[in-house]
Amino acid sequence: CAISWGQLYNSEFIRSTEMVQSEKKFRSFEDRYPQQVYDQKKVCDYAIYFSTKTRDRTENAIENSMNDVVNWEQSGLFSQKLFDFVLEEDAVEKLRKYSVIVLPHVFMLSCTELKKLRNYVAEGGKLVAAGEFGIRDADGTKRTLEEAAQLLGVTMGVQKLVNPVQESICFHGEKINELPFDLIYKGLPVRSQTTAGIVIAEQTIGLGSIIFIGAKTNSLPNHQAVW
Repeated sequence: CAISWGQLYNSEFIRSTEMVQSEKKFRSFEDRYPQQVYDQKKVCDYAIYFSTKTRDRTENAIENSMNDVVNWEQSGLFSQKLFDFVLEEDAVEKLRKYSVIVLPHVFMLSCTELKKLRNYVAEGGKLVAAGEFGIRDADGTKRTLEEAAQLLGVTMGVQKLVNPVQESICFHGEKINELPFDLIYKGLPVRSQTTAGIVIAEQTIGLGSIIFIGAKTNSLPNHQAVW
């Protein structure tokens, strides 16, 4: 349908006869089948947790957090995976719709949010914590990454590297190209490690699990058209 073609039919382009005719077909489809266009029952591979607090109230949010949101969008587009967004105010009932939820360097998380995410995992969800998360409460109060993990039901140690290590790793039997890793996990089941230590770990909580990724995924390049 036309809605899927982004800006193909916007006013910036020269409206040739051929373009007008092709657009009519799409608009006709939209008029005849609005439910298929606007009420799609998509089954997403994962959801990205979007935090307006992190966006609006943390230092250098574009570089430190929002870039990571874009990178997780881009990874879905490049790998042909369907993704959606969940918001900080969404109830756990909404979260249950998704088998995987990604926290892309979500620096600000309230205690309520962390406990909600813990419940989501305990009920069978998989949470992917990329980089640091929850190191500030909703009011800006600082907490350590270990304290944030504790609210998720995980006891662990974390070492933050001043100089990230740039290495390729294996994860689930597949080689992953070089990434900059700045978090080393301690006391968790190992999924991948570098010469510096454990950089991907996974902890089971109830029926689900949390995957911790110690990579600076927020520093990876992205295509601005993804925005």
